[in-house]
Formats: sequence, structure tokens, C-alpha cells
Amino acid sequence: MISVAGLHTVGMTALNGNLLARQNDQAAALAAQKIENIKQSGYDAATTGTTTESNLNAQGNTPGPFARTTAITAGPIANTKQLQVSVTWNNQAARTLTLTSLITSAG
Repeated sequence: MISVAGLHTVGMTALNGNLLARQNDQAAALAAQKIENIKQSGYDAATTGTTTESNLNAQGNTPGPFARTTAITAGPIANTKQLQVSVTWNNQAARTLTLTSLITSAG
């Protein structure tokens, strides 16, 4: 009985690890998707500020477990803007994945 319980625990740990890895991949894709959309819209369309989208799924639609916060600020170099996209979700604990990129007025 002890070995069966131990295998069950190992199996559940593996399943949770697989789920977390899949969610990390989905969060990274959501963040990258947003950054690419902003870059394709261009420097002038990237207005400074912060927006949050809630209840997103892996495709960026609703409903889903993810929240995506996008912050656009002045970049560290003249004629640049910094794009920071954080995706949060809960998997036995609060999780956050953040991607940061720059966009220039030159394109």
C-alpha cells in the first residue's frame, strides 16, 4: 500500500509539473502576442499607460485563467518606448511571467 500511495504522489507531482509547464508556455505566448501586436501597430500608436485584460484563455479570448497587464513607458534611450507585458494566473500559487521589449520611432 505504501508503494501505491507513493506512486500516486509521484504521478500527481508529474501531472502538476506538466500543467505548470503548459501554462508557462501559454503565458509566454500571450505576452509575446501582445508585444508583437503593439510593435506592428507602430511607435506612434503605442500610447503610454497601463492596461489590464482579465479572464483570458491561451488564445487571448475569454473565458480563461490568465490576466495580462501591458505597461508602455518612455524607454531608456531617446525615441524609444518600453513595452512590459505581465501575465498572471494561479496554479497552487500565484504565478507571473513578464516579457519586456523596446520599440523605436525608427521602426
